[in-house]
Amino acid sequence: MHEKELTADAGDYLKTFAVTAVMAQSIIGYFLALKPAYTLQNQLGILYNLLKFSAPVFIFSIVF
Repeated sequence: MHEKELTADAGDYLKTFAVTAVMAQSIIGYFLALKPAYTLQNQLGILYNLLKFSAPVFIFSIVF
C-alpha cells in the first residue's frame, strides 16, 4: 500500500491553539478564585479576557 504523508494546515494549528486556550481558561479561573495579589490578579485577568475569545476561534477553525 502507498503511505500518505500527513501535513498540518492552518486549521489544525488554530484548533490546537483554541483547545489549549479553552483549557487554560479553566486553570486561570481557578487561580483567580484563590484571590492572588493585586498585580498578579490584574495580569491573570487580562490573560483570561484574551483567552475568552478562543471559542469563536475554535468554531472558525472547524469551519476553516
